[in-house]
Amino acid sequence: DYNISQAIANDIQVGVYFFSQAVSQKEAEEEAEFTLSCMKKYDIDLPV
Repeated sequence: DYNISQAIANDIQVGVYFFSQAVSQKEAEEEAEFTLSCMKKYDIDLPV
């Protein structure tokens, strides 16, 4: 949280990288939902 908050506060564009370890569609969907929920509070400029 600190790094992304500081980057945004200093007008640095930010993106997100998530390495999936899902072995099923259900797990992939859960990981995607988790990632999106973590991103909600930030204004992400670059791709996921």
